[in-house]
This record gives sequence, structure tokens and C-alpha cells, in this order.
Amino acid sequence: MWQAETPAPTPAVWLTADGKAVRVVTQDGQLRAWDAATGEPLGEGEQLAARGRLRYSADLSRAAGWEKGEQALSLFDAKTGAKLATTVEHVGRLTWPVMSADGKRAASLGKIDRVARVWDTATGKQVFACDGHIGTPTAAAFSPDGTRLATVADDGWVKLWDTATGKETLTLRCPTTRLWAVGFSPSGGKLVVTDADGVAHIRDAGSGR
Repeated sequence: MWQAETPAPTPAVWLTADGKAVRVVTQDGQLRAWDAATGEPLGEGEQLAARGRLRYSADLSRAAGWEKGEQALSLFDAKTGAKLATTVEHVGRLTWPVMSADGKRAASLGKIDRVARVWDTATGKQVFACDGHIGTPTAAAFSPDGTRLATVADDGWVKLWDTATGKETLTLRCPTTRLWAVGFSPSGGKLVVTDADGVAHIRDAGSGR
């Protein structure tokens, strides 16, 4: 077990595919890495051009952040900092955006309209809208292969969406309300949902069991 300090909060953290390094991106746009076994820093770090309250794709090709009073997303080329597009606005403020692993899609959740919207990060155009939550959506995650989007809400409901068609493919309810986070296993076969009490609920991503 080891720990490392970063110069700013870290909105993005992940383990590399080979399991040998932990990488983080800080809110001020720094990319840093540590040896996963020893905790030793790997290099001096890199300053990315895009910075601020951003979420990054796993391959660090794209970044997304709030704009227009947290009602729209700005989409960036994470290496050059060039703004690629700004999305149309939700009704009301957004939760933090999420990115697909390949950086081609971003998802935003509306706190007021309760709609999850998926965007093409190159054009800023809406691919589809997921309108099905009664409670307020609180978190979302793309599956590792990008074919599904999982969303959770503060009323305990979890929904899965087909990212090719925008259709809802699975609905399940956790035995608690106030769900706060969701993620897929590396294979995409399992869903992990956490609630406000810090309890993790693991379900089959195909059957919901």
C-alpha cells in the first residue's frame, strides 16, 4: 500500500491496461504517473493544454468540461487545448460529464430535465437523449467497449442504454436510494454501483441480478 500527493485535485485517475502504472490528471491539467507496485513517480509529469474542471477520456485524446453556467459542455482536444465544440444547453445545471474510453463520445446528466445526453466529441452534436429517470441522475459510465451507457439516480434506479440506438436495455433497482457512482468491470460484464452510505452493489450487467 502506498500513497502519493498531487499538486491539485484529481478528477481523473486510472490504472494502465498492463497494471504497471497509476495515472492521474489534475484539475490544473497536469498528467502524472506512478509505478503501481512501488509508488515511485514515473517522470516529472506533463502539462496538458486543456485544463480546469475537466473530465478526460482514458486515452487522453479528449476532455469535456462545464460551460454556460454549468448548463452545457465544452469539448477539447486534450493535447492541444483546442476547443472542438460546445454542446447545446440542458435545462438547468449538469452533473460532471463522463467520457467513453476512446474519447469519441461524452455524456452529460441534467439535474433539472433528468435527461442523459450523449454527444459526438468531434462535432458537439447530440447523438441521442436518454429520457427515462424519474429521480435526478447522479452519475454515468460508459462500458469499456463503448457500446453501453449506465446511469444511476437518487431514487435508487439504475438504467443501461445501447449507445448505438439510444434505447434502454436494462432497468434495475438497488435496495437503497441516493446512488452516487457507477462503473463497469474491465470485461463489461459487471456493474458496480455505490450509494451515499459508501456501500457498493455489484450486479450482472446483462441480467441485472
